[in-house]
Amino acid sequence: MLVGRKLGPFIVDKELGSGAMGSVYRAQHEKTAQIVAIKLISAALAGNEQALARFQREVSILKQLDHPNITKYYGSGRWHKTPFYIMEFIEGESLDQVLERRGRLTWEEVIAIGTQLCAALQHAHDQGIIHRDLKPANLMVLADGTCKLTDFGIAKDTDVTALTAANSTLGTASYMSPEQCKGARDITAKSDLYSMGIMFYELLTSRKPFNADTVMDMFMMHTTGTFERPSRWVLEIPIWFDTLICELLEKDPLRRPENAHAVAKSLNKIKEKMLAQASAGLDAATKRRVERSAHDVKLSDIDKDLARALLGKKKKTKTEPFYRKNWFTVTALVGVAAALVLAVWFIFLKAPAADGVYAQAERLMR
Repeated sequence: MLVGRKLGPFIVDKELGSGAMGSVYRAQHEKTAQIVAIKLISAALAGNEQALARFQREVSILKQLDHPNITKYYGSGRWHKTPFYIMEFIEGESLDQVLERRGRLTWEEVIAIGTQLCAALQHAHDQGIIHRDLKPANLMVLADGTCKLTDFGIAKDTDVTALTAANSTLGTASYMSPEQCKGARDITAKSDLYSMGIMFYELLTSRKPFNADTVMDMFMMHTTGTFERPSRWVLEIPIWFDTLICELLEKDPLRRPENAHAVAKSLNKIKEKMLAQASAGLDAATKRRVERSAHDVKLSDIDKDLARALLGKKKKTKTEPFYRKNWFTVTALVGVAAALVLAVWFIFLKAPAADGVYAQAERLMR
């Protein structure tokens, strides 16, 4: 155990994990307080030339890589003749831990992870480096959603002769490409694309496309087996994503997408198509609601008339007061005109008689 020990300017404070090849520790710089991860080869392998060569090869590969989605390399050294190297410490969860906690991810989340993974792979492939061990355990997810590709321990530099023997197989069987399973010499970057397809399938459905009881049976499934399309298990997977995964899982490397950059473009197109589809669906739904509201109003009036007919009732109409009707207005005008005529007649024609009556009355009173 190195906890509490000092490696150069770093003081080890925690063991992060260990395996057959070595252990990884967290350490802190004694002056700057920078947190780093230190990978130390197993003491049992310190005298193994092949193991040492592979370890040094991993260091040389990491030195060539400089990308925000790949763990950064800081330096290397020896502790009691045991080699180690220092790399970026990643505060987050490995993707297999996320899967164990969540079960499966949404297609939107997988596209976000996939585009970052494609960027990391394209950078490595451009340097002539093939990862050869892509799996959820080797992809770290930070709290802000950033993904970091880790563990280039069995990566192959296409410009240098592989350290492993011919026809040997490396990597985790469930994620290995058919050409890896066959032990082919000419492993290309498209092998990583196949493994990425397996990862996408598992992230979306919480299951792998192939299941077997032994490593050899798994190899046979990769080379000759068939699988259910991912949408068979999860209906909401976009059809374009479903098709892309099937293309990534082609047995023949030539039938897979051209490179990681092409896969990233396809992922972005899938996202754009789904957003456009959702927008069109919202517009159509809004239009249907407006049309349905107008139709319901018209239908309501028709239904009311039909109900009155069935009940033998007449349709109610709005009636005006009698004093606003035309016949009342005409009659009133005629009456007023007649009254005026009579008044004039009385004043002008009957005035003399009236004067006589008044005169006779005066005489009698005298």
